[in-house]
Amino acid sequence: MGLSMRELAHLAGVNERRVRAWLSGESNPSTAAIEKITAAHQQFHTQVGHRLAQLLRTRTRPIRLEPTTADDVPVLAAIAIILTYREIPHVIGSTPP
Repeated sequence: MGLSMRELAHLAGVNERRVRAWLSGESNPSTAAIEKITAAHQQFHTQVGHRLAQLLRTRTRPIRLEPTTADDVPVLAAIAIILTYREIPHVIGSTPP
């Protein structure tokens, strides 16, 4: 998902020190924290899938990826990777083709 320590801590409902301990192997996340992170990952995956399907249904090429909010950026970044891998022409933002 490409989260910072701060974002991951916020998502899991813990402080950054606890996240660092999880990532270093000093402690393990609680079941509740795992469930929150898993739910967020599933939601992100669903957003990417829906947005990608929507973009692929349009016949316009190159596909233009223009984020409208800060929340769009990670989703569109993931889609850009997929489009690049599939060799589907795309442009990011308002850059000319």
